[in-house]
Amino acid sequence: MDAGQWIIIGVCAALGLWFVAGSIANSRKVRTISKALQPALAKHGTVSAYRRLGNSGAQFIVEKAEVPFRQIEMVFLLEPRENLLLWLFERIRGRRDELMLRANLRSAPAQEVRLGRREDRQFKASVEREPDKPFEWIEAPAGLEVARRGASDTAMIKRWEKLTDRYGEAVRRVSIQSKEPHLTVRVRLSAEGERSAATLLDAVGETLQPSSRSE
Repeated sequence: MDAGQWIIIGVCAALGLWFVAGSIANSRKVRTISKALQPALAKHGTVSAYRRLGNSGAQFIVEKAEVPFRQIEMVFLLEPRENLLLWLFERIRGRRDELMLRANLRSAPAQEVRLGRREDRQFKASVEREPDKPFEWIEAPAGLEVARRGASDTAMIKRWEKLTDRYGEAVRRVSIQSKEPHLTVRVRLSAEGERSAATLLDAVGETLQPSSRSE
């Protein structure tokens, strides 16, 4: 065989090894994060459904959740580490391990809020898709875009800004709306994953229903 054939064999072998290593890494991460999410969700109700999404993530549903929630869905999706080329492509696009919380509350919010990152090009476009019932852009901390409509509750917006400050750039988007799901929060998982996944729900609950101490 000539040098070109050996190079092809070497590349194929490297991609094969990468696939195995990436699959193992994602599989372990799915188990670790899922294990951390179980007790975190149990504090807010009984997990009524669990579905593993292969080596890409998992979905949890709590149908009868504790106040302030009525129903909770948590889904986390991991980077495609088993496919080197796709992983590199998605990294260039900014994709990372991500957790999404969707929740229905006990009552529909009177104020609707959209919060996102300034570098997120699609965020502003998504907010401006409803010209018949426009949002009002308001002053926001550095790095954030915040829009609101409906009843004004400045204190609630400030609490959400504190949550984004606590999580830093990990919080990608927050949507609070009158229609279901009332709440959607997208968070980029930290390197260890399970820690940020397990603490998010408690932080969101405190933001929605602050204690007298936090007030």
